[in-house]
Amino acid sequence: MYSIQIFRAIAAIMVVLIHLGTYEEKLFMNASILNKFVIGIGGVDIFFILSGYIMMTSISKNNVTASTFLKNRFIRIYPIYWIFFLILLLIAILTSIQINSYSNAELIYNFFLLPSKTNPLLNVSWTLVYEVFFYINISILLFLNIRKIEVILILLTIEFCFMYIYYDITGIYFSTLIFEFLFGIVIFIFQKNKKLNIKWTSISSIISIFYLFFLNNNLFYFESFNLLGNGVYDDRVIYFGIPFMFILLGAISLENYINTKNIVIKSLNTIGNASYSLYLIHYFIIVAYYQLMQKIIINDNIYIHILSLILIFLIIILVSIIFNKYIEDELLYSIKKKFK
Repeated sequence: MYSIQIFRAIAAIMVVLIHLGTYEEKLFMNASILNKFVIGIGGVDIFFILSGYIMMTSISKNNVTASTFLKNRFIRIYPIYWIFFLILLLIAILTSIQINSYSNAELIYNFFLLPSKTNPLLNVSWTLVYEVFFYINISILLFLNIRKIEVILILLTIEFCFMYIYYDITGIYFSTLIFEFLFGIVIFIFQKNKKLNIKWTSISSIISIFYLFFLNNNLFYFESFNLLGNGVYDDRVIYFGIPFMFILLGAISLENYINTKNIVIKSLNTIGNASYSLYLIHYFIIVAYYQLMQKIIINDNIYIHILSLILIFLIIILVSIIFNKYIEDELLYSIKKKFK
């Protein structure tokens, strides 16, 4: 679906811009451009909502077993993640940066994307811990032969509420971010039951866009909003999750009206295909950019500033697309072939 691929691309670009803005602010403190792009944090929320929708699409079209579902998710997530994790681990060992603050157990947790009390070695992988947790829950329901989407939504809602309320009992660090997967399930239910009325989904999307525009212009000044943290806080579901759910409802309802021959749509579709590679690789490139720019004499020339941002952004996109085409796709194809 082009609407899904487009929003994958948008989500990945938003994450790139928010992280690029963090380092840009360190380099150009007096002339930071991206530091007010707070809405970029919502890229993660879009990914979670999309994941909930896509997983329901997967299990409804194919009579997949729990083991097949887990196998497919394992192949999709871990091999590419391990490439970047091991590269970062090697860099950390060779440079003695960060690695001393991690125990062997914590590194193992990071390797398998299990919940840990420390920030992951690969900064952006904290979101994948949530993804894996969601996949495990879906596979358990499939194992119990629970396939009706509405029942899955109800059961997961009850479980997530219990885990959130009784955090001390479960011992698993938890936030309301996990509920955004359920938003994706809600979208799927609306689509499956043909309840996506273009008029109302368009109106709700427009209202949500205005809300996000207002939010972006005001949230930057909220002292309580932790812009530099890993984004795990309860109020972001209200800030980002709910409005993006309505926007995605509107986008999916317009799927048949998308001009697939449009160059912008084609470009976003290509970026959407490479969104996972882009998500994992962009931080490496941004950090390298930051280290390089620190050694270069930088003045306050706004044109050089803007040019450097555009250049590094295009490099990130290009490298991600190349990696996706020649490494990610080929690797996944080989692994799936061997599994068969």
